[in-house]
Amino acid sequence: MKLPTLETLRNIPPVFVTLGLVVLSKTLVDPENMLHLWIIRGLYALSQLSCVLTLLYLYLQARNNPDPALVVVKEDLGFGMEGEKTEKITVGLHDQRVAQKEMQKIVLGLAVATFLHIKWEFLPPLVIGVFSGPHGLYNTPIVRVLLRGERAWGKLQRPWAEPVSAMASQWESWNDTITSALTGEPQQKKSKKDKTSKRKNK
Repeated sequence: MKLPTLETLRNIPPVFVTLGLVVLSKTLVDPENMLHLWIIRGLYALSQLSCVLTLLYLYLQARNNPDPALVVVKEDLGFGMEGEKTEKITVGLHDQRVAQKEMQKIVLGLAVATFLHIKWEFLPPLVIGVFSGPHGLYNTPIVRVLLRGERAWGKLQRPWAEPVSAMASQWESWNDTITSALTGEPQQKKSKKDKTSKRKNK
């Protein structure tokens, strides 16, 4: 029997990994056991802290970037919001803004997961965050270019657009994962015919 290669493991869809983690946590983790709870909390805290420290390092690296090249971006209104006007900024400033936005998303996710856990002792957000936080950050353009050394061209060419549709589908997948794990019902995939019929009805 051949063991799965690293490439095979990398090709596993993240939604399957998160589903597996949630199912394992429901099987192995006893919510009444404080040791189990603190292990999950500790792993979650370490994963989020590692993401923040990584982005802080990239932010400082971008601030010291002497590249005089300019990037045309939409006006930054703060808190991840963009205006209609465009402006020219240096590569370093562009990367700083991206690092800040990524940190804001991590802090927001941390706040939501912590609230759900404290309010209702909900564990799945912490379990999912242990994997989804580092995995999501690892695949962001800023990490791929500044940390992993990939060339900033093609899909990685600046400015790095916010993948709204990808994020929406990812959140939908995670929501389906949590619902499936809690209810025990399998996820139902929407067929192309259903999507087409919905568009026609509109």
